[in-house]
Amino acid sequence: MKKNHSIVLIFYTLRVYSKFKLAFLFLLVQLSVFGQLGIGTTNPHVSSILELESSNRGMLIPRIALQGPTDNTTMNDGNVESLLIYNTTVSNDLKKGFYYWTGSNWELLNTESSTWSTTGDANTDPNTNFIGTTDNTELWFRTNNTKRMRVGQEIAGSSFNNLNLTFRPTSAYTGNIFAINNELDVQSGGSASNVFGIENLMYLRSGSSLNPTSGLFRAQRNRIWNINTANYPYVTGVLNEYKGEGTDITTFYGFQNTLDFRAGSYTTNMYGFSNDFPGQVNGTVTNYYGFYSGIHSSLGGVTNYYGFYQPNLGTNANRYAFYYKGNGTTTKDVVVTGLGRIGVGVNQPHSDLQIEGSVSKKFNTTGTSTGAFNINETHYTVRILNDITSVTLPNPNTCTGRIYILIGSNGISSKNITVTGGTNVYDDVTNQNITSISANQRYHIQSDGTNWIVIGN
Repeated sequence: MKKNHSIVLIFYTLRVYSKFKLAFLFLLVQLSVFGQLGIGTTNPHVSSILELESSNRGMLIPRIALQGPTDNTTMNDGNVESLLIYNTTVSNDLKKGFYYWTGSNWELLNTESSTWSTTGDANTDPNTNFIGTTDNTELWFRTNNTKRMRVGQEIAGSSFNNLNLTFRPTSAYTGNIFAINNELDVQSGGSASNVFGIENLMYLRSGSSLNPTSGLFRAQRNRIWNINTANYPYVTGVLNEYKGEGTDITTFYGFQNTLDFRAGSYTTNMYGFSNDFPGQVNGTVTNYYGFYSGIHSSLGGVTNYYGFYQPNLGTNANRYAFYYKGNGTTTKDVVVTGLGRIGVGVNQPHSDLQIEGSVSKKFNTTGTSTGAFNINETHYTVRILNDITSVTLPNPNTCTGRIYILIGSNGISSKNITVTGGTNVYDDVTNQNITSISANQRYHIQSDGTNWIVIGN
């Protein structure tokens, strides 16, 4: 029975020819066994039990106002699994659309694609829409079918690799290569509370620990390996470059370490800045700078420039603005303490300057100079020869505490001594002003800020 008018014929036979009930039953059995029901078609497909066909009409599913996702009372005779309706209720839990009964709740037939579009998506919920895995499996990103970025797998009690970037070009390049390029543009008129190029936040929680001999806790690491390469004129581990134009900045730090250790923290060695060069060099290094600070000589508008600046350290004995640790044999300790004392060969100087070893000071002669010979800050010991006519000392109020040694060489004639500013060279022992120096005389003098005072002969 494949004709769409067969059921009508059956009921007509039942009504008119009731005496043929047995024949009707036979026909009904035939429909159940062999029949497909077609509406709008005389030839329903053998694979279907019901086929609807129309060019200008649709099938209308029952429209039901559900009370909730688990509503099992609105339907008169209860719900049966796979029951299909069109819900007309709009609430926090329901929206208009086709729902089917799963056996315990109404499930929306979602016609929206669950895949991400390569041209962009809208109306996404970050709680449910994401790119990633729902199991503990690594996530890889590729370009040119080459693994570029890996979001790691968490292995409980063992290891966790949060993010790993691998850039290994398969061919030689002549242009720019960027492992990570972070570009941020705060447009004109923008207002931001804080702007961070890269920020790393790492916690070691209470009860956690690192390997006591090899464990490392590192926020950032840069490794540059040049292996059998040439034509690398400049290699930079970290480059901070700032360009300001028409901008007012209160405080600017090219590099800043802020270290905050709270009560209960015990640190053996702490390095604000550490530059370690182990000396494994088979080739040559022309110049090595552990720390280099430079400013262009033509730079204007700079009030104060400090190549190295250390704020007050306090007066504790073991605080140093600078400490070079010698080996005690071929090299010596050189320190600048928090008290401002300088020690050479000693790390606890008891005086402003303490040198454990020889001292070298500048020695000059007047040489072939003629006329007046001017003594300045480049001199210390000056041996006076006969070609000059006089010696001129700087004004003592410009160099308080400065010391000179003047020696009149053998055979010279008397040479006048004058002082810039009109002051004197005074000798307390003789209670006289010294106005000249002759052969075989020596004066050891020091500025008191007003005069030059003889402190030795």
